[in-house]
Amino acid sequence: MGHNVSTNAVTPELQLTPEQTLELEKVRAENAASRLELAKLQEQSAQASAEHAKLRQDEAHRDALLASGVKFYDPELTSRLTADFDIRYGDDGTATGVVAGKRVGLDKVYQAIAAKYPTIADGRTTRGLKADDVPTTKARSEMSLQEKMAYVDKHGLEAWERVPAYPMKTVVVKTREDFMSLPIKQRMDLQAEHGEHWLAHLPREPKQRKF
Repeated sequence: MGHNVSTNAVTPELQLTPEQTLELEKVRAENAASRLELAKLQEQSAQASAEHAKLRQDEAHRDALLASGVKFYDPELTSRLTADFDIRYGDDGTATGVVAGKRVGLDKVYQAIAAKYPTIADGRTTRGLKADDVPTTKARSEMSLQEKMAYVDKHGLEAWERVPAYPMKTVVVKTREDFMSLPIKQRMDLQAEHGEHWLAHLPREPKQRKF
């Protein structure tokens, strides 16, 4: 009977001299440094692109505010209200939004906002604007649980935080006295929505002269 002979050969380990080992470690370190440098460059490029896009968007909003002809008391706050109008930015630097189911220029969006929230803009610059075609958003208290979840899924948490807690149509504030007559919770909601400078621009009720 024949005997089974193992044919598994033992592969000798590669033996490196101390100089070769040092050179190998040096190459590995250089490769790691190159990968790190490449990652930094990619991160810087992405950051620069994001900053450039943000600058173009800010410029589009400034141009649209000017073109709208409306003087808002707090333009920064007002620009955040545009989130409900499906704003899109073009490669040419322009921006559009959806008002009453139609895509229009960003300046028209600002006019729609001024019509919907007349207290956040100088009334002398909003004459002739109508809120009939302005899409409205339910207040949180008016939404069902399913509607709240659908809103967050569609618009995100940041937009959800800007939704008023109570229906804005039930609050009419034309003067500081109107504001001070509201419950504290409604005053806090109005301040949070319109910004800290909003109250300062509200006129006082004219005092009646006594004869």
